[in-house]
Amino acid sequence: MTMKIPISLFSYVSRAMMANPRPQGISVLGHIRPVENAGSTQLRKVNFNQYVAIEQNPRTGSEWAIKARAGQKVVQFKDFMTNEYVAVSVDGTVIEYPKR
Repeated sequence: MTMKIPISLFSYVSRAMMANPRPQGISVLGHIRPVENAGSTQLRKVNFNQYVAIEQNPRTGSEWAIKARAGQKVVQFKDFMTNEYVAVSVDGTVIEYPKR
């Protein structure tokens, strides 16, 4: 069974977690979720429902990193259940990745 990607929730989470100054937590569906560091970096991440929102690393060679280096706020969304990236948000606009 394929779940529908919650586009409006992803847009909200990406905008909230990328706010300046950096928030300590954001409210997601009535629960406060901490904004944490992704690994040993200063990149932001938020775990919610079955997803993790991860700030794009601008030091990679991807098209999304180029946008992040240019100052756009890029957030990748990964599904815990499938361990696959399901969408990306650029300045709050969500693009769903094609199903494999």
